[in-house]
Amino acid sequence: MKKLIKPAGGFTLFEVLVTIAVLAVIALLAAPAFQSWLARLDANLFQRQMILLINEGSSQAALARQPHSLCGGVDDCSGDWQAGVILFIDQGTRGVIDGDDRIVRQIVLTKRAASLTWRGSLGQNYINFMRPGSASRLGSNGTFTYCGSGAEYHRQVSLNRNGTARLSVDGNGDGRHEPVVTGASIPC
Repeated sequence: MKKLIKPAGGFTLFEVLVTIAVLAVIALLAAPAFQSWLARLDANLFQRQMILLINEGSSQAALARQPHSLCGGVDDCSGDWQAGVILFIDQGTRGVIDGDDRIVRQIVLTKRAASLTWRGSLGQNYINFMRPGSASRLGSNGTFTYCGSGAEYHRQVSLNRNGTARLSVDGNGDGRHEPVVTGASIPC
């Protein structure tokens, strides 16, 4: 008597290819929405990170009773805000890491296909937070501008001499943030 061989369970090659084709079409349709979501997430994350760093710099200067500075760079204050941001105790209040200065926090900002600039008054390329009871350093006010892949992903964080930060918002509901200072569009 012959044994009957049961067919093996599973999918046919045709069923697997159809499934892959359907998944590929769905992925192609979802990709632009996903990219847009990531760009918006990065832009909003930039604003949160900068507010946290500014607030930390201001509060650390008050708590430690020592001047702190925020500058752009990775290992030093090169002014390259794209590379990263350094918060440090700045004994010389010159925005340069030297001597007894100690790094408090160093981060790389999340930014896909975006640029970040700081425009300080008097052309100063760093932010200085003075200890309480002393005057704020001239030039420590200015604006961070984040330029995303499209106008709807541009953001700003503006800092006044008192250390108060203001965020750009979409005030008119058109999906684009307006600058903190004027109501036109964020210049990138």
